Amino acid sequence: MKSFDVVKGFECELALYTGARYCVAVNSCTSAARLAFDWWMRGEGSHILEFPSHTYRSMANMAFKCGAEPAIRDYEWTGQYRIRPSNIWDCALTLRPGMYEKGTVQLLSFHPQKPLALSSGGGAILHDNPDAEVFYLLDRFDARTEGNDIRLDEWPFDGDHCYMFPGQAGEGLHRLEIFKAAHPEGLTMPQPNYEDLKAKLERRRT
Repeated sequence: MKSFDVVKGFECELALYTGARYCVAVNSCTSAARLAFDWWMRGEGSHILEFPSHTYRSMANMAFKCGAEPAIRDYEWTGQYRIRPSNIWDCALTLRPGMYEKGTVQLLSFHPQKPLALSSGGGAILHDNPDAEVFYLLDRFDARTEGNDIRLDEWPFDGDHCYMFPGQAGEGLHRLEIFKAAHPEGLTMPQPNYEDLKAKLERRRT
């Protein structure tokens, strides 16, 4: 068994649990957002991504880094929210069996304070797009093809360095079994006392 086979095993178990066709594990939900926004900007090209005023700022940070402009709106949400006009959903506070919705991109967090609660964190992208799957696997690994000799591998674009390590995935497999037993219907956590991004962004722009 190769060392990263455990990562693939974790991805397969998460996909099976959530009902997603594909699961791409990375080192944090922030990295998952970066990859998802990268793909969205390459395809749709929308320069506006809309976030609720009370969410974790890394979502808006990643929009900036991918060349998008965050638009902050006042609305309430529980467990997950759509980042309009994209098909990307921030699902950091929820993990449920069969939660995946066809045609969406769902971002998961495994931070110690989130449902799966891995000691070293982590994140994942749930989706059903075969073209995006090729991109995500390259982008998370410095635009390298997994399994290829780096000396012979092409360099198609500027990739990120955010793959999940086997130790994280091994803990993830263990924690997922505990989670399923403890929460048969899954878990949606209450929204933390997030900062007001709208007010801070308005002050930043003045």
